[in-house]
Amino acid sequence: MSELNNEHLGWLIRDQSNRIRGPFPRQEVLQLLKKNQLKIKTEISRSNSYWFSLEEKVEIARFFPELGGPSPAPEPTQMTATLTQASVEQRVEVTQFMQSPARQDLNQASKEAEEAPKTEWLNPEDAAEFGDLDGFTISVQTDISMMSPSPAAPTQAPGPLQMEESPAGAEDPTREIPASEREAMRAQEDAARHAREEREAQEKTARKERELAERRAKEDMLNRSQVKADTLPSEYHDYEGTRPKLINNLFKAPERASPEPAPAPAIISVPVDTHGAHAANIIRPAEKKPLDPAKKKTLVYAGAGIALAALVGAYLLTLDRPSGPRAAPTRQAASIEPALKKSLLLFDLDGAKEALAEYELSANGKGRPTAPLAQAILRKDFLFDTEGALGSLQMARTLAQEPALSAEIENLIGVYRFERDPAQSAEELRKVAEANPAEGVFRYNWALSLQRSNRSAEAIQALAPLFSTLPKGSPLLEDAATLLGWARETAGKGQDLGAEGAFQRALEINPDNPKARMGIAIHRLRKGGLRESESDFRAFIESMPELDPPSDVPKFRQMSDFDFYRYARAQLGDLNTPGPIVGNKPSPMIMAADAVISSILSQTGDATKIVTDALKAAPGDTYALKAMGYVLWKDGKYNELAELFNDPTKDRGSFSVNLLLGKALLKMGRKLEAEKLIASLTVANPLRADGWSLLGDLQLSNGHAAEARKSFAQALSRDPYDLMALRGLDRLKDREVITPAIARNLPF
Repeated sequence: MSELNNEHLGWLIRDQSNRIRGPFPRQEVLQLLKKNQLKIKTEISRSNSYWFSLEEKVEIARFFPELGGPSPAPEPTQMTATLTQASVEQRVEVTQFMQSPARQDLNQASKEAEEAPKTEWLNPEDAAEFGDLDGFTISVQTDISMMSPSPAAPTQAPGPLQMEESPAGAEDPTREIPASEREAMRAQEDAARHAREEREAQEKTARKERELAERRAKEDMLNRSQVKADTLPSEYHDYEGTRPKLINNLFKAPERASPEPAPAPAIISVPVDTHGAHAANIIRPAEKKPLDPAKKKTLVYAGAGIALAALVGAYLLTLDRPSGPRAAPTRQAASIEPALKKSLLLFDLDGAKEALAEYELSANGKGRPTAPLAQAILRKDFLFDTEGALGSLQMARTLAQEPALSAEIENLIGVYRFERDPAQSAEELRKVAEANPAEGVFRYNWALSLQRSNRSAEAIQALAPLFSTLPKGSPLLEDAATLLGWARETAGKGQDLGAEGAFQRALEINPDNPKARMGIAIHRLRKGGLRESESDFRAFIESMPELDPPSDVPKFRQMSDFDFYRYARAQLGDLNTPGPIVGNKPSPMIMAADAVISSILSQTGDATKIVTDALKAAPGDTYALKAMGYVLWKDGKYNELAELFNDPTKDRGSFSVNLLLGKALLKMGRKLEAEKLIASLTVANPLRADGWSLLGDLQLSNGHAAEARKSFAQALSRDPYDLMALRGLDRLKDREVITPAIARNLPF
């Protein structure tokens, strides 16, 4: 895409604490800028582009021209003002005087720009879109426009300059400018121009250094093991750590040692003086006097003997090695594929990169669609590179021969294309769903694309066949029931009673489903007011939704329904106003739920304000305090969170309070205190899987493998897709980590 303000490109926001949020639509970032909700030191970046701060007005004007902030022209100096006035009045001698240096400056600047090193871009598309001379061109055009004759000025023959009468005592403006003044004016203009060029060069150098530092930091991060736990799928918008940019040659196979034979030994003659100088430096680094000739000779012979012995040893080692080119890899692709699948399903970026590189080097890995399919998933769900993912899928499409795999590829193409073209995405998903009626996930994706495109009535019709074909209690049935409730609530404008039944069906499968819980709360609030919906809002806050995503195995074949939270926040804003629904003033309970959703959407500024107002309206309210703890956790303020719940009377027996406080204490290094709180989670709510998996992870870190295995088993008995429990079993070398049901989340 070559348009700077393309609506389909995601934007990231990085604050002063180096936390990144996003991707956001461009329009949402524009609204934040208009409302001055971003601090001046905040940096933003378009997808696969560079970072710039809000202080860089030229960049802001380039990407957001609606703000009315074009690149500022240089302030006119006395020289420029004089020359411009002379041009208007057709003062020939002055006009000629200024035009020649302008052309000379322009030629010189163009020549310097051609010789300057070019900017390196992470994305070749940006290199074509922005050039190194963009800022320079704007500046030069401004100067020329200021110095060129005004088109509105009347054309007159050269002659004496006619000026109005000057007031008494004023300098005569008609006098000829002395050569000394002209030289002074020219020097002043040259100094201003050099200062401007130096300032622009410094800014350009600083930007290059910042981009280089960011690139090195991202590369270093991708090579650390922490990435596999901290990197998030694209559907989640708030996380700790630095989100990695796309790095060139990410999927290039690592360098491997070549077993080629060593060269034949050769006698190397080194000047005696050189060896002697080196020996002197080694033995007496602080002494300036030369060594005794006898000692020098001894050291030289010893060094030569050691070097010759090393060469002979290397030659003897080569006698047993086979000569000729390196042997081809013998490991089969089929033996590597399980490791590749496991790394993807456990969301292990490092493991997936290593397995993919090994797969591509395997004996029969090339020419198979598995590698480009895995690349597409890595690009989309790990690196947020949708365009690159679509390119990998196109390659996989050409290699796929089995009809079932071809259908999976077409499904992913439709899912990934939604960000760029929702209408085309919905049409592609419709074709795939109708051609493969046995694959319920294809029909679900089609229905979700319709709902996200505000075509709720069509989404309801598309979902209908799933409820008679999907197994009872399956995760896909739970998601389909939640989507049906959302679509009915939207299409019926809150009057469709079937919406409540659909949400209730999803909650019967999973009582902790946060989207279904929030959906039924909104429906009941609209239908019966706060009294009927208050318990649902409390249950939503208690569930602590999306606290540390991903908490379950990523659903790579399935479109994300993350937009539901945007819909829910809009509904709460409309409903929580003084009137018949909530009474004379907004409800603190609904405000607390709204703050949690705002944090999920990475709108932490709004979340903090909302929950603060809720606590002012209802001081000490338990659920407002829980919402405040949630917001502090998402914002990385662990000390403040611990202080918030430092009073044991503040509902310390609650699952959500112990969960938040235990995790915060772990972050702060207070492990002994955290262990007691985490151990109490399984007592406060033994049906929650995340309490058991967190306890098992803590037990495993303390070296209690047997106890950890039992806790992980308890977690998986409640949620077979609990990611922390599965990772724990993998660390315990369990061979049955990836079950067939879990493997179905991959398209191959």
